[in-house]
Amino acid sequence: PAVVQNLKMQTRFDIVITDPPDVTMDVDTAPDVKTSQTQINYYLHAFSIAVRRVRRGGRIFLTLNSNTIDLPVLCSLLVRKAKEGNITLSIIRTIRSPPDFPSNIAAKKPGYLGLVLQVY
Repeated sequence: PAVVQNLKMQTRFDIVITDPPDVTMDVDTAPDVKTSQTQINYYLHAFSIAVRRVRRGGRIFLTLNSNTIDLPVLCSLLVRKAKEGNITLSIIRTIRSPPDFPSNIAAKKPGYLGLVLQVY
């Protein structure tokens, strides 16, 4: 409830962390175009909320399941979304799964991906 109230207000934060849920955890359905597009839409929606809530000069920590999207594709989508909001982004750090991260070895791109973004 407190988080929802803050989102309704125009409060801006120095750091916003997004960790949207995965649409699919099943490797067999991960390549499905509709499922992948839904997952990308979740990421973009979470990013849109984060951009509206972070102050200029603040940072966004964005995490996602790397089974559904490649880093270059994600970055181009984020840049396009940021331009819509008159925002400039800089990727400060890319975080990938450590070698001992438990994941499904059948996945084409197992693990997770995290981005630390500076907002200007």
